[in-house]
Amino acid sequence: MSDDFHIAASWRSGNYDDPAEGATAAEVTVAVGSHSLSSIQDPDTGEVAFGARLPAIILAQGLARNWWRLLYEPQHVFERRQEPDLRFDARHRLDSLTPGYVFPPIGIWSGGETVMVGTFWADRRFHNKSFLLPPRHSPWSVARGPAEETLGAFITSVLERLHPAMPAHAELKAEWDHIVHSTHDAEERDWCTNAGRLGLDPYSGDTPDLSRLGAGMSEQLFADVCEAGNPRDINQTCDWVRSTTARLRSISPISIRAFGGAPYRDLTGPGWKNGREGVTLLRDRLGLSLDPIQALKGIFDGADQAAEYRATDTGAGEVEGVGKRSDRREIKAVVPARSVRQQRFRMCRTAYLAWRAGSEGEFAATPADTWRQQASRAFAAELLAPAALIKERYGKTGLNNHTLDRLANEWLCPPQIIVHQAKNNGIEVKGGETAAYF
Repeated sequence: MSDDFHIAASWRSGNYDDPAEGATAAEVTVAVGSHSLSSIQDPDTGEVAFGARLPAIILAQGLARNWWRLLYEPQHVFERRQEPDLRFDARHRLDSLTPGYVFPPIGIWSGGETVMVGTFWADRRFHNKSFLLPPRHSPWSVARGPAEETLGAFITSVLERLHPAMPAHAELKAEWDHIVHSTHDAEERDWCTNAGRLGLDPYSGDTPDLSRLGAGMSEQLFADVCEAGNPRDINQTCDWVRSTTARLRSISPISIRAFGGAPYRDLTGPGWKNGREGVTLLRDRLGLSLDPIQALKGIFDGADQAAEYRATDTGAGEVEGVGKRSDRREIKAVVPARSVRQQRFRMCRTAYLAWRAGSEGEFAATPADTWRQQASRAFAAELLAPAALIKERYGKTGLNNHTLDRLANEWLCPPQIIVHQAKNNGIEVKGGETAAYF
């Protein structure tokens, strides 16, 4: 969490036909720490407003109606690195909640333990205003509790401007009261957050029966599945997870007792940093070689390649592995994989997630771009394609298709991971433009 999230309304006079809109005429400011996200310039006059000018009731209604998916649905790695998912954008852009008014292209979505705040491309088809946004491309990670409190305080401030006799007051109050009730009822909160993780409205009659879908799964495992899930195939995915989890009872455990404690969970930094720190810790504690073949032998003793831990990916959907940690500091894992390279990457991910869990429980590896899942990807990538080794061999010459294939075969590593590691460490890649996600 780099900074605090702020959203507030400064009330001003407004000439609107709708009494509720007139009562909530405001300049709405949004910021993360000292970074203003809501400054808007009029190119005709040069005037700069520090907030968007609109009836705040419009935004408050949108926040309330989209509360759970806005705050609990994460991005997926392939959505961030390839073509944008316009449906995801529409669910998470605040300007999509304020049709007919100029509002900055600010987005809010889940980072798992945190809330992400970022900016999307600006849609200027219907106005000529300029958004004076900070020169930053990566989203901010902000503390979940304070962010939810801030958004709730904004909705409450709008309610206080409305006369109780106004229909808009009754409608918004009913929606907000429902959210508050759900927040304080443990069973209902689980339902709502899991629906949100799937990008669904928990109060809609079209939302599937999540209790039935999650039957037989632990709370954490089902939450992971929902973060990964596509509502269109969630039934099939849940069936795959249940059958694969049942397999865990009969496979050989992998000891992580020698791992010691996991690296400190610093949510003020990115998840990938924690994942790489985890590799450094294990190299020191276990005396692991930089060589990926030897390193994984020291961790898994062959389990990273054994068929016992591999499953078909038919029906797995976006789930990339399921695991279980016991109180004896042992893990069992099964990963859907079409190759040994893919199996090794996903086994490393599940090992990190088990280590990170700190106590017994079940979990899933997924493409969700949350802090925890991001850390597991970085952990696996550094174990399978050590940045120092790539730099030592090809830091001066760069990588090409031939040397990329050679490393992938030598290290039994997906070439995408090597490309990703090289680019992240300033090593030129000539060709081999493979998507970094695997």
